[in-house]
Amino acid sequence: MVTCRTLTYLLSPVLLMCLFGAGVRAQEQGAWYLQGGVDFSWYHDPLGADHGPNAGHVAQGIGGFAGAGYELPHRGPWGLYTELDIGLRNTGYEFDEQQTGYTQDALDDGTDSGSRMMRTTQVQLPLLAVYRGLPGLRLEAGAMVGHLVHAADITKGWRWEKGVESTLHETRNTTDQIALWEFAGVLGALVEGPGKVHVHLRYITGFTNLDLATGSSPSYTNGVQVGVVYELSEKASKSGY
Repeated sequence: MVTCRTLTYLLSPVLLMCLFGAGVRAQEQGAWYLQGGVDFSWYHDPLGADHGPNAGHVAQGIGGFAGAGYELPHRGPWGLYTELDIGLRNTGYEFDEQQTGYTQDALDDGTDSGSRMMRTTQVQLPLLAVYRGLPGLRLEAGAMVGHLVHAADITKGWRWEKGVESTLHETRNTTDQIALWEFAGVLGALVEGPGKVHVHLRYITGFTNLDLATGSSPSYTNGVQVGVVYELSEKASKSGY
């Protein structure tokens, strides 16, 4: 659950940057953006516990993100940019409990097979330095803070119990097993397209071990985001250098 205090922590840098931008608007106009796209993330160890032979192996998958961003006014090629996004990460793997490596506790309810996905939902706040010295391109680098809203472990497939096959679809709330705050580094580029529609490419590497489950190994985020961006106002770099 995102509390009022959490929103205050996340929004304070954004508000300060916007107020600073308003103070120099007479010199240069800032730019607002709306964006959304896909997020391909992976962990070198799955989030959560009880992964059997899949522990210590890569869990990966496709999620998404959507939000709004603001680029502060600036006269030269260097500037500042921030966003407020909702990010959804889905990472998982295919499994079959007929393989070796599963505990007896995992087999007490029958033998399962299918897919297991760990889903996390975050409020994300990137704070980035940007460079606009190249035509049609905005390079960016900086940090991102993420606040966990919800986490779930979703299993889909089939279950064989005493010779009877049934459909398997289980969802467990695992919010208490995932770190509440995440800090990450960001590298990316905005490729300007026709009119006000652009393409956003971004790589994210996590500095926080997200996995708090008992007996689990450290899990750090790696992710690539590809998004479509719509510019609501003129670019901050359009004039002045």
